[in-house]
Amino acid sequence: MANMSFSQKSLYFPYFPAILIIMLAVFVVPAEAAFFDLVMKEFTLPSGLKVTAPQSIESAAFRPPEPKPLKDVLRNKTGKDEPASGSFMVALPYAGFGGGGGGGGGGGGGNAKSEETPRPKAFIKVLTPNGGEKLKGGETYTIKWESEQVPQVYIKLRKGDDTYAGPEGMISDVIKNEGFFEWKIPDTLPAGKDYSIRVVDKDAPQNDVFDDSDSIFYILPSSFITLSYPVGGETWTLGEKQTFQWEDSGDLVTYGIEISGYVGDAQTVSVWSISPELPKGTNSFEWVVGSTLACVRENCPQDLTEGNYVIDVFGYRAVDLESKPWRVDDHARIDIVKTVPPSVPVEPLEPPKGYPYLTILSPNGGENLVSGESYTIKWVSSDVPASANLNIWLLDEPTRFGQIIFQNIPNSGFVDWKVAPLAELIDKNGQSLPPSGNYVIFVECADYSCTVDDSDAPFSIIDALPAEPMVPVETSPTP
Repeated sequence: MANMSFSQKSLYFPYFPAILIIMLAVFVVPAEAAFFDLVMKEFTLPSGLKVTAPQSIESAAFRPPEPKPLKDVLRNKTGKDEPASGSFMVALPYAGFGGGGGGGGGGGGGNAKSEETPRPKAFIKVLTPNGGEKLKGGETYTIKWESEQVPQVYIKLRKGDDTYAGPEGMISDVIKNEGFFEWKIPDTLPAGKDYSIRVVDKDAPQNDVFDDSDSIFYILPSSFITLSYPVGGETWTLGEKQTFQWEDSGDLVTYGIEISGYVGDAQTVSVWSISPELPKGTNSFEWVVGSTLACVRENCPQDLTEGNYVIDVFGYRAVDLESKPWRVDDHARIDIVKTVPPSVPVEPLEPPKGYPYLTILSPNGGENLVSGESYTIKWVSSDVPASANLNIWLLDEPTRFGQIIFQNIPNSGFVDWKVAPLAELIDKNGQSLPPSGNYVIFVECADYSCTVDDSDAPFSIIDALPAEPMVPVETSPTP
């Protein structure tokens, strides 16, 4: 600085203490051993700029009246407040030469390194839906979660291992974290069994604070389909024409009909399709019983035989057509026979308005009946005329095998029944009923469409105990 003019020297003089500190820190105290014994303190220059320097090289030229100690430890390279070890680099901030102020002109203050306060540990835990739930499209459910140190969140819907690709994948925008969110499931979501929820901390630097449902849950369609014929309990004859009829929610675009049941000695259920794919708006289908069978599962018998079958009418929404994960359906159980038993021809009954049904009153569960004794079977009916004929079955509840104990009897509301010995109770295939002790009464309409009914719970049948032989009484001779 020997060649500088007086004015140039005076320009640099106010900053000489700071420059001296830098030179001392870099050249005078370079050894690591010396740094371990130093105490770092924070000082404020007259301009307001704060600098950190070893206390041993503190300068009275810029020291405030009451210097504030920073910490009595050195900060190591990992950023933890621990006793110093290893290699260190000390960088002191300096004032620029461009005029007053803390940062200085020309970017001199840019070399100062500020230290951010580490963010407290944050976490999120999804509570519901958390796996296994069956949610229905169009309805509203509450998403709940626990969290700490999370002021704002957003919520995503996942399908499989990824966020759902459609607009429904973003359940919410950024919202205040209140621990819950009311979610109305869009009707446009396809039904599926592999959905989950993800709640994300909006302020996490790497989006790495979030939680998912522990396992997948279901989303079911809000649609419905209801069979109006058959409703269950009907007997159809092979070769005759029957017409399926149904109603639905109006958003189904394709339909199908299947029939399933055990055939002969088969140990597995056979399933056949009995209709082609039916278009939107279809609400009926005529079928010749036993025809147009297309096996849905392997090894179906070629033809239907006499027996008990389940009719299943189903449909799909447009959004579910691609993967068909879930179908909307309704079903009814019917009997199929080869020929109709001869009977007196009667005029067909006009179905009344409403939904005709039967209800068993007794035996209705828990009774202990004794073979050889007589009991009264009672029932009530709604919208089933007294002229309608009924069939009443005794069934083994676990297997549903049994026998008709009354056939084509009037709808009188009661009938007296003498219980046969257990050895005489056989099913329609001539096999003895299993001696399970769990029996039910099943009542159905024989010539009329109505809803059938069983006893609410099983009852037992026991054989009568044999009468004890008479023991002669000895009498003393009369004297």
